[in-house]
Amino acid sequence: MKLGRPLLLSLLGVCVFGVAGLAAAEPTSPSLKVSAARGSSVDGAFTADRAIDGVISEASHWTSTASPSPAWLELDLGSTQTLAGLHLYTGLDAGGALRSFTVQFWTEGRWTDIPSATVVDNRATALALAFDDTVTVRTDRLRLWITSTPDGRARVNEVLVWPASVRTLPPLAAPADFHGPAAASPASVPLIYLNQSGFNLGHPKRFTAPTLADGTPFLVRPAAG
Repeated sequence: MKLGRPLLLSLLGVCVFGVAGLAAAEPTSPSLKVSAARGSSVDGAFTADRAIDGVISEASHWTSTASPSPAWLELDLGSTQTLAGLHLYTGLDAGGALRSFTVQFWTEGRWTDIPSATVVDNRATALALAFDDTVTVRTDRLRLWITSTPDGRARVNEVLVWPASVRTLPPLAAPADFHGPAAASPASVPLIYLNQSGFNLGHPKRFTAPTLADGTPFLVRPAAG
């Protein structure tokens, strides 16, 4: 894939993320045990605690009632933790994934958005959301603030929360009854070739990503955050 779009790059260097965006690494500790969960509403027997029961399955999920208003799922961690990110499994099939949402954390008496965990127009039913260092996520509570779903109902099969001791999020799990297209595995990072021998601030830059299809979304971030 050849991209001719001008990019202004920091003199300190950049990290370019493709769809995967995460390097694989063995976790140094397991995901956190979430103490409790509660949702904005509940549809029948599909209560919020099913989203933290350790079962990544369409048979065990939280579902909200249908509403045009945002839905939310709040996670109580039981104690204050510094976090690296989370794995999120949503929807009952490929068409049922949460469309737009953001992960928020409780700090200084209010909910604060996590910039790297804000998702718009999503189609993947499994997502690895790393919390970048634009903000230190240290909290005892997280909230999934859901603003768009396919039918007005929010469906979350499972949320796995990873502590900061995991330097890089591990690969997404593959549940046995998972039918939707999972987000790209973080097992590999796309090759990036930067067509520039030096970095001149304020001048256009180009790069080539030969292993990615044309039109693949990407982000450019400073290496320092």
